[in-house]
Amino acid sequence: MEQRRNFLKGAGIIGAFAVGVASYRQVKEVANEHKDISHLAPPEGAPTIQFTGAYGEKPKPQSNGNFIFAPMNPETTHKVSMTVGKDNRLWMKIGDEWHRVAIES
Repeated sequence: MEQRRNFLKGAGIIGAFAVGVASYRQVKEVANEHKDISHLAPPEGAPTIQFTGAYGEKPKPQSNGNFIFAPMNPETTHKVSMTVGKDNRLWMKIGDEWHRVAIES
């Protein structure tokens, strides 16, 4: 009876190892599949939502006699645009390139 238990313990370890190797191969194959999806990107001139930021040096207030004028809109230093692509997914334009937003499910 004890020999059967020892056999099952060994099979469990070997089985776990085999499952680990098989799943590693499958994950590796999926990771190597970098398909070209640039044809699904939004077309040129598509309506977008744009977020901007001004992270540079703050503009200095200007004085004109008794009044001090502070610029309300500092110069934009960073921007990101978002829109829907041809695949009904969210795309972001960073710099001059469109990138599809990944969603984990």
